[in-house]
Amino acid sequence: MIKLIIEVLENNEVIEKIESQKDLFTINALRLIYSCFPRGGITLIDEGGDSFPSGTTDDAWDTKLITSIGIGTGGTAPSFNDYKLENKIAESGISIKNYTEDVQNNQIYFDIEANFNIAQQTTIYEFGIFGLAFDTYYGEMRKILISRDVISEGITVPANSTLKITYRVYFSQ
Repeated sequence: MIKLIIEVLENNEVIEKIESQKDLFTINALRLIYSCFPRGGITLIDEGGDSFPSGTTDDAWDTKLITSIGIGTGGTAPSFNDYKLENKIAESGISIKNYTEDVQNNQIYFDIEANFNIAQQTTIYEFGIFGLAFDTYYGEMRKILISRDVISEGITVPANSTLKITYRVYFSQ
């Protein structure tokens, strides 16, 4: 299970917070994990819309499931076939934090975080997780969209604020 947590911070204080459950990430992540196993090759689509074979050679270990988070202003509902954000305005590297083994609730979870400094007031609707996959035909890494989420009401970020995006990934033991 994945929970998307969106926070707007002004002067290091949370002024707005949205949380939502997301399942599309899990489906796409499992598809990519499958491609990492030997003989588990699949065809992926990069950000430019080009399809390529991945995961069919010994170089498949180069696949990096999560490398960055992007934000955008596109509002079309997410689809399993999305390969890019509809209107990406920024992308940031990630931090992996808070690895927790919750024995009482029989769960393990960790957070994938990215922060965005917003210079002018902007309403953000879409959020995406990006990874890198090895293209076995051309022998290079290609950026791919792992998951795209849309908050239909959007979140308005004031000028000179920070937008903090957290994907909390849960696994049941």
